Amino acid sequence: MGTNIELDSILGRISQLVHYHELNENELNVIKTFCDKMIAELGFIDRAEVFNFKDFKISRQEDVNADYTVRALKNKTCPDNSMSDSGEVDSGVILNWRDRYTELDGMQRKYLPSIEISKEVAQELFRDIATTKIKIYLGESKDNALGLEFLTMNENENTYHIISNTPRKKTLSKTEFEDYRTRYDQGLKSILDRYIVHETQDPNSKNTKRFILGRRMYENFIRVCGGTANSVIAFYPVIYLNNDYLQYPDDDDICIKVKHMHRLTFLMTSEHHTEEGRTPFEKESVYDRNGLCPPPDGSNC
Repeated sequence: MGTNIELDSILGRISQLVHYHELNENELNVIKTFCDKMIAELGFIDRAEVFNFKDFKISRQEDVNADYTVRALKNKTCPDNSMSDSGEVDSGVILNWRDRYTELDGMQRKYLPSIEISKEVAQELFRDIATTKIKIYLGESKDNALGLEFLTMNENENTYHIISNTPRKKTLSKTEFEDYRTRYDQGLKSILDRYIVHETQDPNSKNTKRFILGRRMYENFIRVCGGTANSVIAFYPVIYLNNDYLQYPDDDDICIKVKHMHRLTFLMTSEHHTEEGRTPFEKESVYDRNGLCPPPDGSNC
C-alpha cells in the first residue's frame, strides 16, 4: 500500500490467515460487513461521546506527588498533605466536573472527545523500570479539525514526541513541539484561562499546561488488559472542582496553600476497542491533581 503502515499490517495479516486456512469465506464476509459499517459511520465519527461513569470508583492517583520548582519538603514547618486522603469522588459529582468543562464559554466540539494512549506507546513510555511518572504536555494539532494532543519531551536527549491517538510515538522537532504548545496556549488554554480568572478573581491565574501519568495507573492498566489487543488508556477531560489544597514551603519557608480548583484534569480509564466501540475493563478511574502544572508557578511547565 505504500505509506500507511497500519493498513499494510492489517491487510498482510488477513492474507496470511487466509493462506493458513484460518479464515474462510464466511469469516471474510464478516470482515467485509464490518468495513462497510465503519465506512457508513465515518460521517458520524465526531458525534458526541457518551460520558457514563455511573457506579465507577473514582479516586486520585496515589503515587503522584506535587512537583514544583520551589518545593522542598519540610515536614515540621510545612507538612505535606498532598496525599492526606484518597480523593475519592462520587460518580454524580464527576458528572458536574464534566459538565463544567463542556459548558465553558467558547468551548469547541473538537476539544470534547476523550484522548487515548495505546498500550504499545504506554509500554514504551514506562519501559525503564526506574520511570515512576510521565510528564504529559498539552498541545494542539495544526489540523484545525483536531483537538488536543499529548506530548512528551526529554531535554537531555533532545527528543520530542506525540504520544496520543497513535499506535506508536511520533517524533517531533523542538520547533514543532513548541508550535503544538503555542497552539494550545492560543486555543483551549485561552478558554480555560479566562474561566479560571473569572472563578478565582485572580488575574494571574493560569490553567493546566501539563499533567502526570503515574506508574501505578500504568501497571494497573497492564494488569487488567493482559493480552487483550487494541487496549488503551482513555483520558476524559474534566474541570477539577474540589475545594481542597496541598501545602509547600516558599523560598522564605512560609507555608503556602495551593488549590487546584477550576483546573483542567483528566479521568484515566483502562479500556479496549471492540467491534461495538470502546469499553472499560473495569469500573475504576483515576484523575491527576498533584501533577497539574501550574500552580504555583510555570517555571517547570
